[in-house]
Amino acid sequence: MALSVSIAMATYNGSKFIAEQLGSLANQTIPPSEVIICDDLSTDDTLQTVAKLRESLPFVVHVHVNQERLGHAANFMKAVSLCTSDVICTCDQDDIWFPTKIERALTVLEDPDVMLVHHNAIVVRDGAELGNLHLQPFPARTERLKWSPWWNAYGFTLSFRRSITRFSHLWLQTIDAHLDEKRMINPRVECHDHWLSFISSVVGAIVYIHEPLAFYRQHGSNAAGWGGKITLLRKVGHMLERRGTIYAHCHRAAAIRTKLLTDASSIATSDIEREQLIEAADHYANLAELYNLRAECHLGSSIFHRASSFFKLVAMAGYRYTGWWTFHPKGLVKDLVLGVVWGKVMRRFGRTPAGSDPTCSAV
Repeated sequence: MALSVSIAMATYNGSKFIAEQLGSLANQTIPPSEVIICDDLSTDDTLQTVAKLRESLPFVVHVHVNQERLGHAANFMKAVSLCTSDVICTCDQDDIWFPTKIERALTVLEDPDVMLVHHNAIVVRDGAELGNLHLQPFPARTERLKWSPWWNAYGFTLSFRRSITRFSHLWLQTIDAHLDEKRMINPRVECHDHWLSFISSVVGAIVYIHEPLAFYRQHGSNAAGWGGKITLLRKVGHMLERRGTIYAHCHRAAAIRTKLLTDASSIATSDIEREQLIEAADHYANLAELYNLRAECHLGSSIFHRASSFFKLVAMAGYRYTGWWTFHPKGLVKDLVLGVVWGKVMRRFGRTPAGSDPTCSAV
């Protein structure tokens, strides 16, 4: 039996681009069953543009206008909650989908073990191509619990099974693992694409299509934009941040995920899924303990305190080449030098944190 598809689109002042995006949805080789548009109180002609086009589109369009501004992530989560098909694709208002995007995703989702599919894209600005979205591609397939805890697939590339939305009520318990002290935006809940990537990764596999399947438009008003190439200067700047603060924040995020996964196990639909969620909770509990020690390697009040935490982390195999989530031997050197030895200096002179810990991964 063929899988049905809903598209969840969050809109806000998108009149300049939304007609072209809706046109690209109409040109899909496999059209969606419905498009759910949640508008976050646009002040331009977004809704009027949709009203003019909806009758000519080869799918049903349902428009919901929020009674108050929800913000980018919550607006997407609302749109997702209103979808009724087997598969949901999240859709920005300002991109352009290639005709085979839905078809390619559905082909992958024929495998019942796959929960989520994402893909590469071509980044464009003013009609000029800037390059591929992912300069360092994801693995083609990442099995359950092998997804790095702080990875996320870009929201506009996601196609996932609607079955995972039964956990969406737990989303508000999360905190964003990306700490940005410059903007003072934390604590806040995870963005929708972080949440959907995370919850998919603990109950099934995630597949990445390296082929670009959309144009990702950059125009200065994006809710989230493309970071561009990771230069050596950016890498050095990242390393010289006050990493202890970031690791302490990752500890809190992992501890919260532990709790919500335990809560999720109570609404599992099968014994197998319940076991999967409990196993995932155990892994996140261990990760929270590792991050607590790693934070203390940098934030400990004395070099003896920092060294004690460091050796405990070594004893817990926190710097392995292989195994569940690990900081790798490179992390060992960073924590020893920038934490244990220079921790007091880094706390005083280190750069303001603006990120998370993308180096933590399951290998």
